[in-house]
Amino acid sequence: MKGFRITAFWQALIAAVLAYLVFDNAFPPVLPKTLMIQYMIITIIGILLYFAFDDRKWEEFKAPILSTLRDDNKAPLRWFFLIAIPLLAAWVVYGAVKPSYEAPVELRQVHPAPPASLKVYNKTFDLATLENPVRNDILETLAKDRDAGWSKYRESVAAGRDIYYQNCFYCHGDLLDGKGHYAHGFSPQPINFQDPTIIPQLQEAFLFWRITTGGPGLPVEGTPWNSAMPVWHEMLAENDVWNVINFIFDYNGQVPRIWDPEVSKTVSGMKDEVLARRKNIMGRDLYRFRCEVCHGEQGAGDGVAADFMYPRPRDFSLALFKYKTSPGTELPRDEDLFNTIKLGLPGTAMPGWGLQGRALLTDEQIRSLIPVIKGFDITQAWPPEDADEDAFDDDGFYTKTDFRVIKDVEPLNGQIAYSEESIEKGKAAFRKSCSECHGMDGRGNIRSGKKLEDDWGNRIWPRDLTKPWTWRATQSLDTTEKERDETVKAIYTRLSIGIPGTPMPAHRAVEEGNQDPVSLEDRWHIANYVYSLRETTVQPQDGPVVSSRKLEAELPASVDDERWKEAPAVTLHLVPNVI
Repeated sequence: MKGFRITAFWQALIAAVLAYLVFDNAFPPVLPKTLMIQYMIITIIGILLYFAFDDRKWEEFKAPILSTLRDDNKAPLRWFFLIAIPLLAAWVVYGAVKPSYEAPVELRQVHPAPPASLKVYNKTFDLATLENPVRNDILETLAKDRDAGWSKYRESVAAGRDIYYQNCFYCHGDLLDGKGHYAHGFSPQPINFQDPTIIPQLQEAFLFWRITTGGPGLPVEGTPWNSAMPVWHEMLAENDVWNVINFIFDYNGQVPRIWDPEVSKTVSGMKDEVLARRKNIMGRDLYRFRCEVCHGEQGAGDGVAADFMYPRPRDFSLALFKYKTSPGTELPRDEDLFNTIKLGLPGTAMPGWGLQGRALLTDEQIRSLIPVIKGFDITQAWPPEDADEDAFDDDGFYTKTDFRVIKDVEPLNGQIAYSEESIEKGKAAFRKSCSECHGMDGRGNIRSGKKLEDDWGNRIWPRDLTKPWTWRATQSLDTTEKERDETVKAIYTRLSIGIPGTPMPAHRAVEEGNQDPVSLEDRWHIANYVYSLRETTVQPQDGPVVSSRKLEAELPASVDDERWKEAPAVTLHLVPNVI
């Protein structure tokens, strides 16, 4: 390779390709196509100018091009380019004009510049000089009395938290990540407060303007006005808005853009102190930070967000847990509690706090929550049987940490292999024992006419077993060939012990000597049948377009028509008009 040298033409080509790759991949978010074209034109002009300034390099650059155009022995190559270039141009034009399922581009600014002034709460605010009065009061108090200042700060954050979870989390999410229940129904989607490229770049005055005036308050460059952000100054007090702003920054460990360097330094110092405290946060402190807003201060499922959730958060005070693997009426194993916290419950507001790739809590932190949960029990189910009366406080809470640890697991003996024969037997047993609630085909279309409620009096509906993506604490996350086997075992366990606190009964006799409501063999057959139902549906994907195709035959006249199975599934999110 001695003396090897890349000629000018290939240097230029490599430079252009590298520039394209950098523009396409190195700058999030992805560059718009029109901007990419502009950048590439500028890059190519720059490359040509670079070689044109030197006669030798310019001649070297042109040589391969002129050779291709003039040399007789390169006639096939000329014909190739003569055909390929028009075809490439035609392909580009076709790609630009062909129909697309993509939503049309809207030329709007998601975060437009604010106006000079803002009139809300019967006041006129100068947004160029507006500062967060609640934060300023905290800083002034902090300068005089550190403890009092931090106390005010915590009060403001707590007040903002309550307001957020009563009003904002439907769209912006319980984790402030812009993935609330309604988020998929909006365009543009709600802002992700966890994005470090957005919130820390904004002044608090900007957030105050956007929150108080909502979508209708957007200027012309923010149109079309399809932002679903309500006009909150009509519903929230001024201090409520500032407290919410304080909560947003505190929750995400961020600070706003503050022009005064001394104030910015103080606020940044507070942020660093907050993050340092949270770095190794465990147990009750972790519960207060992550769990209390839903499950309540004393774990009774009565947090500030509880009334706005379905199903409601778990009430830990009664020591009654739906999803467990311990036998019969026994309390759940620690591993059951751990898995529920770590993996979450699909279809509910309970997130997976330790899901791989987006874990917010470590396994150690999750395990530190287990004694906290047990400590909320007022039925004396978790304390040891020989616990001394002095170990309970006046409210009935056990004050020590030597709670019972359940080891026993629901037996899984006698598993029947997954087969067509077992599925057919399971179908017959299912229709005999389960169809009154789950319907003849497992779709959750209750046949008994009963209004089902849980032990807390909340209305509930039977699970649609044909939609495995809604199964809770049952679907195995194993990606190997063992997935089916593990999921069938989980279904069998759920059949055997039921779901405590709900009308879903145990199908294995709780007391020894009694006859099982459903035999062991039938439970395994039913488990295999229920697993097979997952093959009858496809999980819908998010998307605003319902695609159709032309049929030469008559349109399907029945929902049972087999042709419906060939139609792609799509999810259309229905959301209320919140403005």
